[in-house]
Amino acid sequence: MPRCVRAGFREAAGPRLSLGTVSQAHGLVSQALAAPVAQLHAELQHAPVCHADETRHQSHGHTMWMWVLASDWGVRFRIDPSRAQLAAKLLLGERPSFITVSDRYAGYNHLPIGQRQVCWAHPLRDFERIAGRAGFGGRVGQRLLGYGCLLFRWRAADKPAQHFAWLQKRIRIQL
Repeated sequence: MPRCVRAGFREAAGPRLSLGTVSQAHGLVSQALAAPVAQLHAELQHAPVCHADETRHQSHGHTMWMWVLASDWGVRFRIDPSRAQLAAKLLLGERPSFITVSDRYAGYNHLPIGQRQVCWAHPLRDFERIAGRAGFGGRVGQRLLGYGCLLFRWRAADKPAQHFAWLQKRIRIQL
């Protein structure tokens, strides 16, 4: 990594830096950011809603997982060798107070159902697949997809929460 930083700095700014200079600068930046990063992580616990996700990547021949927790005003990243529920708990906290928006990955199943919202991109993709079927199943999928699009239209129009009760009932009937 220091070699990549050194090469990038030389390309962008011109001067040659030793690996020791890059390493020393890395340590100074890490120290300077330690307190604000810790404060951000603590403040995320007070956000009303946070979005969580994880993605796989290769690092030096090993599979690693990049975990992310994002609110309207801050983002926390965590690299972990595991995708297990323990890694999710390390990112979110043992008992987060916020509503977590995530995919349907089982690693988030420890969250109480009242504090978990499935990211709507996933059901919408399911509804599209169902809508592509023939016959009755396809008609149900088309209705579900229409309701999903209506949900986003109402959300963009800042409709109040009670406005969505009718839509929630209709989606449950179709499911």
